Amino acid sequence: AGGKFDLDNCDGFAAFFYTTLDDRRNVDFENDPINPGNIIEVVSLQSTEALGIEASITYYLNDYWSLHGNITLRDHEFTKSDSNPAIVGNELRRQPSEMLNTAVRFNYEGFDAALYHNFHGDNFANDSNSVELDSYNLVRLEAGYTFELNGGQPMRVSANVFNLTDEQGITE
Repeated sequence: AGGKFDLDNCDGFAAFFYTTLDDRRNVDFENDPINPGNIIEVVSLQSTEALGIEASITYYLNDYWSLHGNITLRDHEFTKSDSNPAIVGNELRRQPSEMLNTAVRFNYEGFDAALYHNFHGDNFANDSNSVELDSYNLVRLEAGYTFELNGGQPMRVSANVFNLTDEQGITE
């Protein structure tokens, strides 16, 4: 459930969500203890639950500049595991409880540029929640120019600096 709004210089949305997955097949690849150097599939059934909010807003400063923000906050956990009941109540692996995106954008007569920031919150590397992956920030800078080819087809040429601050983070 949620809602949207669209004003003269601002638009956005907010949505609340609740999801469940029952008896989802989970496949892990592990080293084969019987045949070293080989990999085996370990299959288990898991059920999960997640609830949260996602919200986004864009504010247009003028015809050329805009600010953008998006946030996701969620609470998530295992509700059943046929192979390891001890993980019930744990957070899902590699799923942060919070994510945030912000941007400053410029656009003028075919030229555009933007500075983006992404925050990815702490999360866990495994179902037992014994290995925590630290949060990280990612900053990216992009600039481009859009023009028309013969026949009216648009083409955009751009340059992008990914991870401008050389932040270290582990994700998949």
